[in-house]
Amino acid sequence: MKPKKAILFDASSLISLAMNGLLPVLEKLKQSFNGWFLITNEVKFEIIEKPMKIRRFKLEGLMIQQLLDRGVLQMPGEIGLNLDDKIISKRTQDIMKDINNLFIAKGKEVNIIDLGESSCLALSELLAEKKVSNVMAIDERTTRVLIEKPENLQDLLERKMHINVKPNREFLDTLKRKQYKIIRSAELMYVAYKKQLFGISDPRLLGAALWAVRFKGCSISDQEIKEIVKIG
Repeated sequence: MKPKKAILFDASSLISLAMNGLLPVLEKLKQSFNGWFLITNEVKFEIIEKPMKIRRFKLEGLMIQQLLDRGVLQMPGEIGLNLDDKIISKRTQDIMKDINNLFIAKGKEVNIIDLGESSCLALSELLAEKKVSNVMAIDERTTRVLIEKPENLQDLLERKMHINVKPNREFLDTLKRKQYKIIRSAELMYVAYKKQLFGISDPRLLGAALWAVRFKGCSISDQEIKEIVKIG
């Protein structure tokens, strides 16, 4: 029987894990997860193909390539659901165009989302249409706000850009009706901690892992870390 659940990885979450040497923990998580760990062609380009050409990031690219070679990470076309690359790419372009028309600043559309993140949203929709439950692992803050609380995105953009932005209410209302689900590398590390997958027995481990992914790009606050450690 084919799995009926999947985690879709954006570049941001895999980069957080790779730069902290936590990919072996991710592999152990996959072994205990009755489902797929998926990346799109667009994400593969960002985390493997592009880094392979840059000395500073080549090691992370090689390590992630190993996960792909061993089947820890998989491409959509490998799982037997007729997820054609052309269909994913077309949906990706449509989503990116719509989202990057959500806000206007100084008469121009505000670029909010890139190809990798858009492809995760596209694959999430296509899997849902095939009755596969899925969540997206995304660490980048703007995309998380876009998915979880799009009504708060205007304030975030204005603080980041220091200019007024005007929302397209029609697109914003459509986005709110979407049923995307999202997690961060921080939540994955919490699950790994609870499953004792680190190979370390130390009460300080959970906090250390959460701070580590935060310092490599995961959007998690001090208060969130304190709360997770408290319940851990």
